[in-house]
Amino acid sequence: RRAGCREIYAEGAEIFRDCERKAAAELAEHGDFLIAAAGGGICDNHGACRSLKKFIWIYIDEAADILYERIVSGGIPPFLETGDPRGAFDDLYRERSAAYAKLSDIRIEAGGRSVEKICSEIIDKIWEDGYGR
Repeated sequence: RRAGCREIYAEGAEIFRDCERKAAAELAEHGDFLIAAAGGGICDNHGACRSLKKFIWIYIDEAADILYERIVSGGIPPFLETGDPRGAFDDLYRERSAAYAKLSDIRIEAGGRSVEKICSEIIDKIWEDGYGR
C-alpha cells in the first residue's frame, strides 16, 4: 500500500518536500506535454518548481472558504495542526495565492463552479493564449 500525502507529511515536512521534488523531477522527464495537479504547497518547494517550470502553469484560484472546507472535510491535516487551524490556513492562503499569481502562466477564477466548466475555460484559455499550437 502506498502512503497518502497526509501520511507522508506526518513523517515531516522535509520528507514530504523531498518526495514532492523527486516526483516533479520524474514528471518532467516524461516529455513536453503533461497535465498534473500539484498540491497547494508545491509553490514552497523550489526544487519541484524548477523541474516543472518547462510546463504551462495554470492557477485555479478558488475562494478561501471553499478550499478550507474541502481540506478539513477529511480531518485537520498535519500542516494545519495548530491552536488555530483556520488562522493558519488563511495565512497560507494569502502567501500561496501571491506565489501562484507570480508562477502561473494562466489564472482561472474557479468561483465554486463545476470541474467541467473550469476545464472548458482552461482549454479555451490555452488556445486563446497560443499555448495549444
